[in-house]
Amino acid sequence: MSGPMTHSLVRTLREVADFSAFPDDALVEAVGASANLLWPSGRVVFDEGGPAQAVYVVLRGRVRIRTDDAETLAELGPGAYFGEQAVLLRTTHSARAEAVEDSELMVIPKSSFESLLDAAPEVAAGFRRRLEQRLAERRDRPGESPSADVGSEGDTDAGSEGDTDAGSEGGTDAGSEGGTDAGSED
Repeated sequence: MSGPMTHSLVRTLREVADFSAFPDDALVEAVGASANLLWPSGRVVFDEGGPAQAVYVVLRGRVRIRTDDAETLAELGPGAYFGEQAVLLRTTHSARAEAVEDSELMVIPKSSFESLLDAAPEVAAGFRRRLEQRLAERRDRPGESPSADVGSEGDTDAGSEGDTDAGSEGGTDAGSEGGTDAGSED
């Protein structure tokens, strides 16, 4: 064997652009604290106005981010993440996230995401800088809420780059409303 073995979910996070610069030990810790949960098509991940409890990474399936008035902000696929805006701003979700097909999400609890950011301040600064840019761009667009939090890289549609704020309401691990345990990989 050449080199140390790396957990498959750490490798998956390495493929998510904004997570690729985190140190391996911090990613291992985040993966250890996370849960892979399944959301059936049509199930709400979190509602607009709900508390920020996690950051979500789409492993498979698709998630739609939309406002309460049904405006679609983004449709996210594998490799995209959402929820970091509400975590970073310490606020509630500014949009709703809903599975549009059966989806598996890695749910990284808020405290673990914050620890990940603490482990790499320069990477954390990049997350905050991109968030500030997205918010500034939205303020300049007529008719769009400046707090609509969509912006991660990955497989996205609907004219945004694919990230939304996270956290969810009562139920299963990491405070999610409708996910069920997907088991884990090694």
